[in-house]
Amino acid sequence: MRHDERPRHTRQLELFLPEGAKPEWRQLPAEARGKATRLMARMLHERHNLMASDQATGGPEDER
Repeated sequence: MRHDERPRHTRQLELFLPEGAKPEWRQLPAEARGKATRLMARMLHERHNLMASDQATGGPEDER
């Protein structure tokens, strides 16, 4: 079977953004900051409830 020896032109994805390209929290729109804050609070609350439930029932580590 013959292989095509021509170079393939593909687009390299940016794995690392250049310094300074990260948005600052203060510069994000108030709506985005609010949504991010509510999402993090919900995730932390759900994690806390999951850990409390695991402790009350013995949790996944109970079989060791």
